[in-house]
Amino acid sequence: MGRRRRPRHSEAPRHWTHRVAGLPWITLVLLAALVVGGAEVLREDRFAAEATLSASTGIEADRASVALSAPRLVDAVEEEIELEARLRGDLRLEVAEDDERLDVVARATATDPRLAALAADTAVALVLRDHPDVDYSVQSTASVPTDPVQPRTLWWVGLGLVALAGALWVEGAHRVWLRHHPDAVAQGAR
Repeated sequence: MGRRRRPRHSEAPRHWTHRVAGLPWITLVLLAALVVGGAEVLREDRFAAEATLSASTGIEADRASVALSAPRLVDAVEEEIELEARLRGDLRLEVAEDDERLDVVARATATDPRLAALAADTAVALVLRDHPDVDYSVQSTASVPTDPVQPRTLWWVGLGLVALAGALWVEGAHRVWLRHHPDAVAQGAR
């Protein structure tokens, strides 16, 4: 009577890579692509408009820059243009970079391009109104933007295809491993 030999690969895989490879990668990648693609398709476009204020000295330009970046200015602009309650909170104001040291650029972004242009002009007008003693002038008014700040792209499709190819490779390699280790399937490795 001979010793009974135990098969070399009869036990369930113990290494974490076998467990990870056994996950339904194709399904996970397709779900992730659905979520990312849905978020990209449903996201609202944002438009930016800029109005430029010119100052006669660097100190006055710095003062205008501080006034245009004040947190309360968004609320003041919304009040001034009598923005509906449902649209409040959508508007963003910031000071954009400009090559000319004495020019201060007010940049407004919103989901409505007309609102962005109106807000940029209103922000500049409020600075002019609040500082009548300073020699500011309007260098340029905002024009209604036609293109969004961040246009929709299909980058997620390319990334999803690469991830899907990787998932197909991992699941294919896992199936080959399972074919060569049938006892692991019987013990619940799948």
